[in-house]
Amino acid sequence: MTTDQKHVPVSETESYVLPKPPRGARSQLVVEAAPPAPVAVGAARGVGARLRVHAESLEVLFGELRAKLDGLDTKIAEDSRAQLKGAVRDVGDVLGWCEEVQKVLVSESARAERGEEPIDLSELCEQVAANRQEPSAPISVITRQPAICWGERSRIAHLLQKALDLVFARTEQRGLRRMEVSWREGAACVGVRSQGEPVEGVDPELVDAFRCAADGADVHVVPDALGSSGAGMLLVMPN
Repeated sequence: MTTDQKHVPVSETESYVLPKPPRGARSQLVVEAAPPAPVAVGAARGVGARLRVHAESLEVLFGELRAKLDGLDTKIAEDSRAQLKGAVRDVGDVLGWCEEVQKVLVSESARAERGEEPIDLSELCEQVAANRQEPSAPISVITRQPAICWGERSRIAHLLQKALDLVFARTEQRGLRRMEVSWREGAACVGVRSQGEPVEGVDPELVDAFRCAADGADVHVVPDALGSSGAGMLLVMPN
């Protein structure tokens, strides 16, 4: 996974993806909530595997740190001041790496405590597509780059379902739907689109349900490359 800093593009056409509701409309709607998910064995294993890798990395780094400190103890009696300064810098570098790994451990442990898990977006999209598609309305999944994000699996799955419903409504239930997993400017993304011809007048309750699902999953939504002229969107996942 890339470690580039997340940068979310801002688009003037974002209102096309998330149009503002009429005044007073939100209070009149009953929006379907994301179903709660039980703790999955696979999720626990995924978190445990990641934490184990980080812990093993720390073990290796601490071993290297001990070796450098032993070497520094020898150099104190035998080498020049310049050589000692170089050795101290080496030890500082190793400590810096240890600190970075420790920060990741703290961050991911806190996410796991909040009920989040590392999610393979390609796998999740395949599952959602299998559950939502019909022989007359297939859904394809394309993976440009493998992508993993942290979040609540049930909420992100719920959002993908609502996104598929919304893009299909925009093309009057016609056209192949597609989910495309990729990385954009350091963030894991899922593009959701329908290849039918876009129309106006989408049911506002459907739009509002999608908006609530995006807010609940902490996912940022922007139009895709076609902008307001197409029936698609880009879901930028939390890092």
